[in-house]
Amino acid sequence: MPWDRTSDAAFDEQVGSLPDATIVIDRYLDIVAANPLAEALSGALTVGSNLARSMFLDPVLHVTVDDWEHHAAVTVAALRGEVRAHPADRRYVDVVGELMTRSSWFVGDWVRTPLAVPPTSVIAFEHPTVGALTLRFVRLRRPSDEYVFVMWTGANRASIVALHQLSRLISQTPTSTTS
Repeated sequence: MPWDRTSDAAFDEQVGSLPDATIVIDRYLDIVAANPLAEALSGALTVGSNLARSMFLDPVLHVTVDDWEHHAAVTVAALRGEVRAHPADRRYVDVVGELMTRSSWFVGDWVRTPLAVPPTSVIAFEHPTVGALTLRFVRLRRPSDEYVFVMWTGANRASIVALHQLSRLISQTPTSTTS
């Protein structure tokens, strides 16, 4: 069932108020909710983005994410797990087909022996505003739930400070209003 942005406004507000960078993804790896800190970490973490498409088709991620190959393989593992759970779902055929035709990296990862998707991991990357970040993230999902929460926290003192700095910067940025 697709995320209903109108009836889930209270849920979106709660996700938006979380202090850690947080996104919610559906089974297609589409981001259906994100808080401002997650969106400030990367354009790939905005509502409407697809994690698999971003990982393989965004050249910025390929250059800025340390150990990109590992994180790409984990992304494929997550997508593969969903395809196995929903083999008749045409949307997966479309996503996998698009990535097969547009990314040789994806093709290579798709045909390799699948990895397990770890519930927690660490990712390091270069942020254009606050510099080097090493973040620990956790995936939270109930077995009966279609949605996965992904939350990032600083994995070391420098990254904790940088996340606080980024949080302060985005809280000082005026939001646009319409009259």
